[in-house]
Amino acid sequence: MKYTKPSHCFNSVVYLWLFMFCFFAGSTSFAQEMAEPEAAVLPTEKVYLHVDKSFYAAGEDIWFKAYLLDGASNRPETMSEILYVELIAPDDNILATKTIKTTNGTGHGDFKLPPQSESGTYTIRSYTNYMRNFSEEMFFHKSIVVNSTKTSEGMVPAASKGTTSTKRSLQFFPEGGYMVNGLVNNVAFKVLDGQGKGTEVSGTIKDDTGRTITKFATSHLGMGLLHFIPTANRSYSAYVEDKKEPFAVALPEALEDGVLMTVSYQHDYYKIELRATNSVDFSDYVLVVKQQRDPILEVAVPSQQNERTAVIKLSKNILKQGVAQLTLLDQIARPVAERLIFNENDVIANPIDIQTGKTEYGNKERVLLEIEVDPTLVKNAAANSMSLAVTHSAVSQLPIAGMDIKTYLLLDSELRGTIENPGYYFNSKDVERKKNLDLLMRTQGWRQYVLQGEGAKTGLDFAPETGIPMAGKIVHALDRKKILAGSVLLTSSNQQEMAQHTAQTDTEGNFKFNNLDFRDTTDVLLSARVAYVKEGKKGKYTTDYKIVLTPTAPPEFDNGSTDSGPLMPLVGDEREAQELSNTFLLETGNTIQLDEALISAEEIEEKSEKQLNYERKRQSALYKEPSQTVDFNDIVAMPNLNPLYALQGRIAGLEVRLENDNRISLNMRGRSSAQPLILLDGLPIDPNGFFLQPEDIDFIDVIKGPRAGIYGLRAGGGVIAIYTKDGLEPLSGKTKGIGSIRMQHPGYNYARKFYEPDYGNTVQAVHKVDKRTTLLWQPYISFNNDGKAYISFYTGDIEGDYNLTLEGITSEGLPLHSSARVTVVSNL
Repeated sequence: MKYTKPSHCFNSVVYLWLFMFCFFAGSTSFAQEMAEPEAAVLPTEKVYLHVDKSFYAAGEDIWFKAYLLDGASNRPETMSEILYVELIAPDDNILATKTIKTTNGTGHGDFKLPPQSESGTYTIRSYTNYMRNFSEEMFFHKSIVVNSTKTSEGMVPAASKGTTSTKRSLQFFPEGGYMVNGLVNNVAFKVLDGQGKGTEVSGTIKDDTGRTITKFATSHLGMGLLHFIPTANRSYSAYVEDKKEPFAVALPEALEDGVLMTVSYQHDYYKIELRATNSVDFSDYVLVVKQQRDPILEVAVPSQQNERTAVIKLSKNILKQGVAQLTLLDQIARPVAERLIFNENDVIANPIDIQTGKTEYGNKERVLLEIEVDPTLVKNAAANSMSLAVTHSAVSQLPIAGMDIKTYLLLDSELRGTIENPGYYFNSKDVERKKNLDLLMRTQGWRQYVLQGEGAKTGLDFAPETGIPMAGKIVHALDRKKILAGSVLLTSSNQQEMAQHTAQTDTEGNFKFNNLDFRDTTDVLLSARVAYVKEGKKGKYTTDYKIVLTPTAPPEFDNGSTDSGPLMPLVGDEREAQELSNTFLLETGNTIQLDEALISAEEIEEKSEKQLNYERKRQSALYKEPSQTVDFNDIVAMPNLNPLYALQGRIAGLEVRLENDNRISLNMRGRSSAQPLILLDGLPIDPNGFFLQPEDIDFIDVIKGPRAGIYGLRAGGGVIAIYTKDGLEPLSGKTKGIGSIRMQHPGYNYARKFYEPDYGNTVQAVHKVDKRTTLLWQPYISFNNDGKAYISFYTGDIEGDYNLTLEGITSEGLPLHSSARVTVVSNL
C-alpha cells in the first residue's frame, strides 16, 4: 500500500478547519488518496444488553433487551440475526442459555433465577456465533449480584475459587507508542491492585545509576501522567513508595531514532505536535484520522529542510462523538505513532424527555409517564426499539459509575481491558472529568490498532447465523469401519408451518443444516438415504444407519478477559439491597440446598470398555458425574411404550406414570413439581415427542439435585440424559439400526410477559403485599406520530427512590439514554 502525497502546500503549521476539510473532500483526487487498509479487515459485531437491575434475590426474574449492532458503525445492520445470552454462575459454569432471534437488531428475553442459587457475583454474557471468530473481549459481559442468604450482616459471598492476589501491577504507556531519546516524552501509567481495580500510589523515576529523574503520582483510579527526557545509553525504572510492599518496574526502552506524537485538547480543535530526531525526514509522512474504522481524512505532514517539528490542528467539528484514531504513517505506509482521542460534543440536546407528573407517590398508586422524543426518531423507527426499566435505586447501578448503552458503545466496546466506573466519564460533574477521560485514552486506547492485525486473517471458523444450525453424522449401526454418505432429509412442523430441508453429507458422512427457522417448539424428523462409500459395496444403499447429532458446545468462559472479572457491579446501596432481597426471600421461603454426596459402590482401578464408552458420549455434556446410570442393554423391549417407562423402579425417587392418553409423566420425588429436563444425545426434547425402542438406547444418565443446576431453570425437576447407540460402542451382538429419528426442538426462546398488577382492583390492593423492586419492564415502547408515548404502572409497598431508565439506538447508530426518578412514600 502506498499513499499519494497531496499536492497542496503547507506551512509548518497546518490548519484543518471544517471548510478546508470540505475543500479536500470536494477535490477529485481525494477519494483515490484516502487510506486503504493493508489487509482486508473483517467486519465485526457488537451486542449490548439493557438489564432491568444489578442486584437480585434468588428466585427473582432477570429481564433483558438485546441490541445487536455493527461493530464499526453501531447501526442495527449485521450479518447475524441469532444471539446467544448466557447466565454464568460465580464458579464460571453456564447455568442457562437463551437463543434469541433478533428483528431489526433487537430482541428480548428473561432468566428465572433458581431458588437454590448461591450468593455471589454472576455474569450475563452475550454473543453471536460470528463473534466467536474473535477474542472473548468482543463479547458483551455484565456483572450482577445474586443473594440467597437471609442475613442482616450484608451479603455472604460465594466461596472464592482461589486466594485473592495482593500483588499490584504497574504499566507504562508512552504517548504515540514509544519513548524517544533526547525529547520530552509524555508517559501515562496505570496501577492495578490484586482485584483489578485502580489503586493510588506515588514514587520516583530513577536511571540505572540511581539518580532521581522525576517523581510521579496517580491522579484518578490508578492512572497518571509523567514527563521526562530519556538519554542514550541509560535505562529507567519506577520505584513505588510503600511502607509494606515497595516495588520497582522497568520503563520501556527508549528509541534512539523516532517520532513523538503528542495531542493536546484546545477549545475547538486538537493540537497534534510531531517531533522527530535528526535522522527522520517528514517527507511523504501522512497523518490518517479514522472513526469507527471509516477514514475521515488524511493529510501530508508538512516538511521543511532542517525542521524536525510539525503542528497540525484538527477541528472538532469534523468528528462525531466517540473515539477517533490518529495514525502517523511513514513513506512506506508503516505506522510509526498512534494516539486515540475521545471527541465530545460540548452541547448535545437530549432527544428524550420523561415526564412523571409528580415526584412522590404513595404505596400502590398509579404512575402515568409521558415520554416525548424528537419526531425524527419516530420516522426512522428508532423510537420503537427503546426499552424502559423502573427499579429501586438500591438494586440499580450507580449512574455515576455504571455502564449504560452510551458508555458501552462509545467507550467500553472501543477500548481494551476493564474500564472502571465508565459512567463517570459521561455523567460526572468533576472539573477533572475531561482530563481523566484523556488519561483513559492514553492508557487503554490501544484496541482498534491491534484489532486491525487480528482482523487480517482470511479464514472464518464461525459463520454468521440467521437461523438455528443442526449438524451431525451418519454412521453404520453395526460396523464402525463402514463409511456411509448420501443425503439427509429434515422435516419440521409446528403450530405455524411445516417445512422440509435436504442436506448432502461429505465423504465421511457429516452433514449440516444452516439457518433453520424454528419459531416455536418444533417436531423434527430426520431421515437419510445413504450408501456405502468404499469399494466392495460402493454405491449400495443401506437402512442400517444411525443419525448422530453433534451437540453445540458454548465458548469457554474466560473470566480473566472480561469486565465482570473481579469487579463487582456498583449498586445504589448494597446494605439496603440486601435488606430488600431478605424481604423477598422471607416472602417466597427460598432456601439454599446442599449438594448431595456421591457414593460409589466400589473402587474401580481400571476402566472397562463400557465405562470408556460412557465417557466418550458424555464429552459434550455439561455435568461431570451423573447421579445414576441405567444401561439399556439389559432392558427388555416394550413395543409401543415410551422407553422412559422402563426407568420405573430403576431410579431412586423417580416416579413414572402412564396417563390415560398414553402420555408419560415424570417426577423426581422430593425435588420439585417440575418435570425433569429430557435430553436426547445432548438436545432437549419433549418426553412424549420422540419415538425410540429400548434396543436403540445405549444408556440413560440421571442428574438430580444441585448437580442439575448447571442446566439452569429448565432443570428444576432434574435431568434425564438419553444416549442412543451410534455404532461405536463395544459390540455385544447384532443390533438393528434405527434409521430415522424424531425429536422435539425448543426453537427460539421467547420472553415471558412481565407481571404488572392492577391495583385499580381494591381487593387486590388491600390483601396483596407487593415487595417488587422492579416495578416496570417494557422492552418495546410504541410512540405516536408526534413522538409521544404514555405508559402507566403501579408502585408497590417498598418505599424509596426508583430509577426510570430508557435506552435505545437510532438507525444511524446513535445510542440513546435518558433517566428520571420518582419516590415512593408510605401513607402519602
